[in-house]
Amino acid sequence: MLDNFISWQELIGYLAPVFVVLSMMQSNVKKIRWLMIGGCLTFVIYGTLVQAWPVVVANALIGIVTAYYLFISRDVKREFSLLNAKQTFPDLIYRFTETHNQDLTRRFPNIQESLQFERTTVLFFMHELEPVGMFSYRKIEQGVVEILVDYVIPEYRDDRTDKYLYCSNEGHLIKEGFQKVIMHTEISSVKEEMRTFGFEEQEPGILIKVIS
Repeated sequence: MLDNFISWQELIGYLAPVFVVLSMMQSNVKKIRWLMIGGCLTFVIYGTLVQAWPVVVANALIGIVTAYYLFISRDVKREFSLLNAKQTFPDLIYRFTETHNQDLTRRFPNIQESLQFERTTVLFFMHELEPVGMFSYRKIEQGVVEILVDYVIPEYRDDRTDKYLYCSNEGHLIKEGFQKVIMHTEISSVKEEMRTFGFEEQEPGILIKVIS
């Protein structure tokens, strides 16, 4: 019985640094903070079990500070602007796709081919003069637009950039006169993200949203 209790103590002790390591592997600030809170809580439990009070106090303080900044970050609303880049800033497209190539191609495997389509529009989400996302689309018929790329770098992925495109009366696609938005994708993470923007998968691999 005592041996089992000690093994559980050791298990909790080993689990705590796992949270820390996982947090170091993230680029999304909110995920980092949630994992840090998990690590701190586990360290507090472990420290209490083995009566290592400095470990308890240190991690309790770190957890409280992390939770505080996580809480206040809920009210921080970052603003973005849209930059049309296909004709005026072709080098920016190249540099952005090269810099974020691995994540981009994982989410949009055919990105290079899609950017070569005729009459393709490429927009960048700009935050404080820095490109933090790319949106590409093409008109396929009157009032209907196909999204080719809707990508935001991980650090900004929690921000609702969709409102700048098709989720408000000021959205770019709405102002361009489109009423229906289509996206073709088989990537589950992209499907999940687009569903949060109001898209529905009416056929396998085809997501649709009516915007007006």
